[in-house]
Amino acid sequence: MSGAKPTRKTIYRIASMSKSFLAAAALQLQERHLLSLQDSLSHALPEFRDKFHLDTCADDHSLADQITLEMLLSNRSGLPEDNPWVDDNLDIPVSDFLALVSDKGLRLTFPPNMLYQYSNIGMSLVGRALERVTGQPIEQYIKENIFIPLGLTNTSYTVPVSKTSHIAHGYLSFDSQLTWEEVPFIEGGALGCIGSIFSTPDDIARWSQFLSSAFHEQDSVMNKRWATVLSAQSRREMQRIHTPIHSSDDRLLSRDLDNTGYGMGLIVEQDHRLGRIVQHSGGLPGFSSNMRWHARSQIGTVVFANTAEYPAAETAAYILSEVCGSIGVPAEAIQLWPETEAAVAAFDHAIRARKGLGSTPVPVARNLFRNRPLEVRQQELQKLVDELGGIDPFQPELSQRWISADSSACARWAIWCRSGTLVGEVNLLSIAPHPVQALRICKANSHDALQNRLPHLMDHAHVITTQVV
Repeated sequence: MSGAKPTRKTIYRIASMSKSFLAAAALQLQERHLLSLQDSLSHALPEFRDKFHLDTCADDHSLADQITLEMLLSNRSGLPEDNPWVDDNLDIPVSDFLALVSDKGLRLTFPPNMLYQYSNIGMSLVGRALERVTGQPIEQYIKENIFIPLGLTNTSYTVPVSKTSHIAHGYLSFDSQLTWEEVPFIEGGALGCIGSIFSTPDDIARWSQFLSSAFHEQDSVMNKRWATVLSAQSRREMQRIHTPIHSSDDRLLSRDLDNTGYGMGLIVEQDHRLGRIVQHSGGLPGFSSNMRWHARSQIGTVVFANTAEYPAAETAAYILSEVCGSIGVPAEAIQLWPETEAAVAAFDHAIRARKGLGSTPVPVARNLFRNRPLEVRQQELQKLVDELGGIDPFQPELSQRWISADSSACARWAIWCRSGTLVGEVNLLSIAPHPVQALRICKANSHDALQNRLPHLMDHAHVITTQVV
């Protein structure tokens, strides 16, 4: 090791983080009407029609008809996990790879479209399909249509010889990090599109910003410029769960996640506190990396290391969580319908003034008091209020008592009581005049926990976290 300190211009190999660029290229070609991600593999690459095998399937010819490009990009094609083999075969020539598959075929472990399995080979087939429609190597296409338009000047698929002084070399240790052995760079071949990119923290930060901006104001100057590369809709498509991940992998389950899944070239996490987190790791012998961002705030972290022993994903997750927590970012920004705000205000006033739930001026659906009569609801409400010692007369403004929202039509708010908190929830119908179709009033799980969260909401009258009490 040279001992030189890395800078923001230091170039690292980002390995499987490369997959997000492949997915963006596929979606870009779909926008240009050169392919559809719902195309079957047998349509995109006819020579592969009889190359898939499944022990429980009598007709191998039908398998390639069932596998779509979208399934391959979102890791549910039925092909099994193959990371160890790929790490050692990144540079296999395209011709050799195609010949190998043609000769040996590919054996599935599950039927297509069933469940998550991380398949590099499957994604590399997408690369071959994209080359078929563009008529050029996928790496060249991505350079011309993504790297250059986005200004990713320090990102490439090959070792940047002209910038050798800024390249981080990878190292392995076999004796608990007492000594280190340098790992030679392997050029990318048929599998290069899924793992051979070199980049810098600044470039990946810009890439992350490009992707996360899809959830924000669409008429900004920057977004209009970026939409010429890939529309916000397609960028969001990359960042939604296509394939749920059911895994015992501690790296995925160690934090407080409601669910985790694979999008397109990206992993999507639903953090219980922060909401949508988008991320992807990269790992090759000698390198470890992770990029992740909080979709709502566009706050992100990029961690690179030139040894596979370093826990880049865990470090990035910790940093992002601490930063978001320290500044109190909401999980999601949801603009309530005016009718939703009016309904909350009306029921809040009725409950605090003890005027009765049926006295509100807002429209309610017929089912609201038919399924659960008004008299029953009033009795249940009074029982809750009595249990909590009565409603606190020193009530903060409603703008300071918002709790959460699932959508523009569904919101929750708090009503302070002397020994606890009531939580109200309204749900409005999509049909005008948008009557209240559901009303729920219950005790908060924890009065203290609810109070502790409110300071993060006080400055955001219309910014409501999606986290549920």
